[in-house]
Formats: sequence, structure tokens, C-alpha cells
Amino acid sequence: MSTLEAQLDAESAPKPQANRYGRKRDEQAGPEELLANMNKALPASDEAEKGLLSSLLQDPAERIQETRLKLPPEAFYHEANRIVYEKLLDYSDKGKPVDVVMMSNELREQGLLERIGGPGGLTELFTFVPVPAHYTHYTQIVWERWLLREQIHACAQGIEDAQLFGRMGEEMGVEGVVAKAEERLFKTLEMAQAQKGGPDTRTVSSGEMTGEWVEAFERIVENRGKVIGVQTGWPPTRMATFS
Repeated sequence: MSTLEAQLDAESAPKPQANRYGRKRDEQAGPEELLANMNKALPASDEAEKGLLSSLLQDPAERIQETRLKLPPEAFYHEANRIVYEKLLDYSDKGKPVDVVMMSNELREQGLLERIGGPGGLTELFTFVPVPAHYTHYTQIVWERWLLREQIHACAQGIEDAQLFGRMGEEMGVEGVVAKAEERLFKTLEMAQAQKGGPDTRTVSSGEMTGEWVEAFERIVENRGKVIGVQTGWPPTRMATFS
């Protein structure tokens, strides 16, 4: 093959695309691409978990009960940190004073000391932050990472159910699979809203919302030509009408 022929063949060959999935810049990623990129580390912050535990060890009387209301043990992603947190909750439940030496001895007797880093594990946690001034900041980070992991878990279970549909003798139908996925996601949203607090943070599903819309529309139809509102005792205001 001559040099010219080789050059022509190279020019006529398909050019590699900038995006290996062939997606345009503003086009959303498809399921294949998203699934291929899902093998990533789960959101977590070992530094924030240790900072929070250090704050609890330094100021247990004020902080442990407050933290219990916000974070369950599973909110701690790293096993060593979770073991220490569970032990702090146990001491609080029993009314025992939080003491690093006592906790180390008890963890050794239970065969858990090496899983938190050995004899110096608790001492290292105690001195991880100089003062527990940033307790609220550490708590927020741990809570956010836990919530993100819960969302990923809910989505992953929905994907698993969808991919296995028809192979496991599924009886609830496609609608049931979708509804189950929606239920898991709404549960995660409820967790987020409960953390914020405030009045009426209950999450409503799309089914409930649709029912409310239908009821509101029916009220409008039944009261056509009337002003729907709350009686105040004030005289009606003249309003412009359009034909």
C-alpha cells in the first residue's frame, strides 16, 4: 500500500469520539454509563467521625444524649468509630462515667480493642481535636454522609429489583417495583426533613398528592362561580370580570 493510500484510509476511518459513550455535551447520561460509573467509594468522612467522637469523649455529659437523638450507630461508616460510639451510648445508658482507661479495659475483655486501633486507639481519639468547639460541624458532616449513603442504598435496591424483575417470581408487577423504589426514596427524604425539624415535615407520596389535587379540583367544580375562602366578616370587594 502506497503512502497516499494509507493516508486516505486513515482519513476515512471513523474518528474517536471525545466522549466514549457517544453522548452530546448537554445530553444526560444513559443507564449504561451511570451503572458503569457506580463502582465508587461511599460518602464518608473518617476525620469528621473522629472529631465527633473526640468531642464526645471530652464532653460526654453534654453531648452524648444530644448526639443520640441525631445519629444512630450506623451513621458511623468506619467500624472502629462505630464501636466506640456504641460503647459511649452503652455507658450513657448505664450511667457509668466515661473514662478512657475503663473503656479500654472493657473493650479488651470483649475482644474489641484491636478493632479500634489497639490500646492507644481511645487515647488518640481523645486528643484528636484540642477542644470540642466544632462538635456541631462534625455532627452535621457525619449526618450528611450517612444520609447520602442511605440514598445510594435505596437507589441501588431499586436498581436490583428492576433488574431481577421476572426472574424471582415477582407478583406485585412493574407498578409495585416502582412504588417500592419510591417508598425507599421518600423514607430517605423524611429522614432529611426530620433532621431539620419544624412544623409538619411529613413527606407525602405522589399518590397522596394526586388525591389531594383531585379533591381540590372537585371542590372548585362544585363551587363554580363562588369565592372559596375563609369567612372574615368583611364586605365583599368588587372584582373585575372578563368575558
